[in-house]
Amino acid sequence: MTQWILIITIYLPHFLLAQHADIEGDTKITGRLDILTPTKTNVFIGLNAGVSNEGIRNTLLGSHAGNLNQNGSHNSFFGFEVGRNSSGSFNSLFGYEAGYYTEGSRNSMFGAGAGYENREGARNSFFGYEAGYYNVAGQDNSFFGYLAGIRNTSGSLNTFVGYSSGDNNGAGTNNTFIGAQSNKEFGVDSLDRAIAIGYNARVGCHNCAVIGGTDIDAVNVGIGTSSPEERLSIEGERTAFIKMKALDHDSEILFGANFFGAQLKTISNHDIDFFTHDTKRMTLTHSGELGIGIDDADGKLHVVGSSADNTLLRLTDAGHINGGFTLTGTATGIPGLKHFRIMNREDGDLQFGTNAKFKAKLTTESFEPEATNDIDLGTSDRRWKTLFVSNGVNNSSDLRLKTDIQPLKYGLATLQNLNPVSYRWISNTSEEKLGLIAQEVLKVIPEVVNQPSDPDLMMGLDYTELIPVLIKAILELKEEVDSLKNTD
Repeated sequence: MTQWILIITIYLPHFLLAQHADIEGDTKITGRLDILTPTKTNVFIGLNAGVSNEGIRNTLLGSHAGNLNQNGSHNSFFGFEVGRNSSGSFNSLFGYEAGYYTEGSRNSMFGAGAGYENREGARNSFFGYEAGYYNVAGQDNSFFGYLAGIRNTSGSLNTFVGYSSGDNNGAGTNNTFIGAQSNKEFGVDSLDRAIAIGYNARVGCHNCAVIGGTDIDAVNVGIGTSSPEERLSIEGERTAFIKMKALDHDSEILFGANFFGAQLKTISNHDIDFFTHDTKRMTLTHSGELGIGIDDADGKLHVVGSSADNTLLRLTDAGHINGGFTLTGTATGIPGLKHFRIMNREDGDLQFGTNAKFKAKLTTESFEPEATNDIDLGTSDRRWKTLFVSNGVNNSSDLRLKTDIQPLKYGLATLQNLNPVSYRWISNTSEEKLGLIAQEVLKVIPEVVNQPSDPDLMMGLDYTELIPVLIKAILELKEEVDSLKNTD
């Protein structure tokens, strides 16, 4: 049996330390074993390991490990042809052909083929089989997982975690893909500031964040709950709100729920605008006015249509038969005391009413009160200016509607006590009118005068009720004429 003696000598600054090692049997050393490096403190083990090295403090283990390294220093290469063509420094490369072309510095690459094409990239961390394989110039990347970031060439500041995560990224920067196959072979290859989290998660736009994949890979996201029931479920013991704030305008909005119920609210002194199809449709002001079609509502509800025939308000019941609306106001602080109602009915009539009772209706043939002799058209001090009709005014006169019928006591002598005058209304002096004075008629025929109980209100005069008096006077004149004829 042949016996070899290996002498390893390590030079230290002040003294020489020599150790002897016995090698027995068929032990054979082929290639380079360079441990005696008193000035550069390099350790090279393997065929052609560090054969061209001029750097210092390198540890190169494996056949052809760093064999073309010239000026690189402080490197640790472990594996076959690891860092074969390297001039970078402070690199840690582990695995078959890991960092094969590495010339950048401060890289950590673990796994066969990890960072294989890295030439200029620096401060990268690639862990996994062929992780960051084609990275040439990308810097400050962290790729963890089998084939993670394999196609990244110049993208920097990316974090890819998981099997094939971010394998489609080429030049994109500041991206974060976490999860097996996250953003695998999807979208453009140069996204910036994109985030995809979860198995098969997909993101396809810059400055976007996505949690979970699509279709069967989609997930429900929960905050404050371990069992989210919707795509986004937020739960809290007392409150659960989402807050959004625009810093440049100092405006913010919250929506969510607390022990008072579901809420949408602003904290700042700003309005809430509602948009559809990128067009503002409605505004709720910070003081509580709601405007539809208008920004500055004048009242609690202000609706403005876009055209003259635009429907402003339409309400129907569940069967779409009778529809309408009710407005409730207050009087002397008593809620609900006064009401105004308009309602369209199944038969086509339009009903009007107050105090929850309908008083009049508009049909296809007439505008009429709901009950006979129930309401007036105008009042003594709220009068219509002119009434235009086609077929004359028709007053009720059926015998079946009357009782206590007596002969008329007024006649020709009564008319002689009336004082017909011409006048002009104070509100319209341009027109001359003919008529009587209510106060004067009151002394002669009080029945035709509408005298309010409040003396400050204006009196009215029913001229139509003077017609019977005129007829009675004509009949009396006829009797006198007939009497004179008989005398002759």
